[in-house]
Amino acid sequence: RNSLKETIFASRSMISIISGEALADPNGMQQEMWWAHSARIPILSFYDGDLHSTTDSAKWQREFPYAFQHPPIMYQRRGHMQAKGALVAALQTVLTESYHGRLPENVAECMSRQAERQRRREKRADRLAAQAAPEDVNSIDDSQSEHRSKQQQAAHAQGKAHARADLGTSEASRSKQLAIRFSAEDGPQGV
Repeated sequence: RNSLKETIFASRSMISIISGEALADPNGMQQEMWWAHSARIPILSFYDGDLHSTTDSAKWQREFPYAFQHPPIMYQRRGHMQAKGALVAALQTVLTESYHGRLPENVAECMSRQAERQRRREKRADRLAAQAAPEDVNSIDDSQSEHRSKQQQAAHAQGKAHARADLGTSEASRSKQLAIRFSAEDGPQGV
């Protein structure tokens, strides 16, 4: 326990992957974060938004304010690139704070490379989203759009029914792998 305490005191910053269970242990993470706080070491908290809600995070912030010197970063699977970008930005803030406003050259270069990578990922995601969008969105009126949506929902429901029927027909068919490819225009197709 003393070597952990010494390691924390020798650190420039602390990144904590938190949960309610971990914070509830007074001899675990709670104590480690208290040590960092008492040594004026910047703490950056990171939590799984797929498992914990923002309400949980707000509760933790009220109960353990010393552990939340900076807004916590929430990771969610469906937005992992945004979480990574937020984590890199927050990490740069915490490191700048820990170096009293002046990052060493090698750390600054590393953070710049990470920021540039994030910008390229965002541009690529924007390009892919633009390619996936219809060319002339304005030419589709609401009734056509609504009709297409209903067709897609019906095809999706029909595909699920076919998959259930194919999987339930016989013991032999259960051992076979069934792959269903969904196409927005054509509906489900067995492969």
